[in-house]
Amino acid sequence: MRPVSSLVLTFLLIALCGLCGVQWWRENELRRIAEKQRDDLVRHEAVQMEQDARIKSADAEILRLTGSIADLRTNSVSKLEFDELKTAAEGHVATINRQNEIIVQQNESITKQNEALEKFNAAMLQANETIKTLTTQRDDLAKRINEVTEQYNKLANPGAAAAPAPAPPAGN
Repeated sequence: MRPVSSLVLTFLLIALCGLCGVQWWRENELRRIAEKQRDDLVRHEAVQMEQDARIKSADAEILRLTGSIADLRTNSVSKLEFDELKTAAEGHVATINRQNEIIVQQNESITKQNEALEKFNAAMLQANETIKTLTTQRDDLAKRINEVTEQYNKLANPGAAAAPAPAPPAGN
């Protein structure tokens, strides 16, 4: 075989170097692409985890709000019931106000009756005092009449012993 010329070898060497350079450049580009994809993947995983956390917290919040709504529905009164109760309460308030007015009128009437009773009681006390005075005067008068009658009887019948005196009239 014939020896390969150095020109061919040089050309092959330069071609091989060019091929190595192209291969090195291609590998470098592939590494950059792979690194960029890895960074994108890490970033997407972080975003995905954040979104998953948000979804979980949103689900928990939805469950909490659903429970709160259920509690409110069981503990709340419908507007119709509220309006009925409000109307009934207003009717009761009106009734109470009317009854209060009647009570005020009755209190005024009772006060007037009490004043009339006080006047009547005062008049009765006065009448009782007058009756007591008149009774005392009558008793005194009856005593005097008895004394005068006794003296008259002594004068009219000087010989008769003391006759029993008539009893004073019965009465108070």
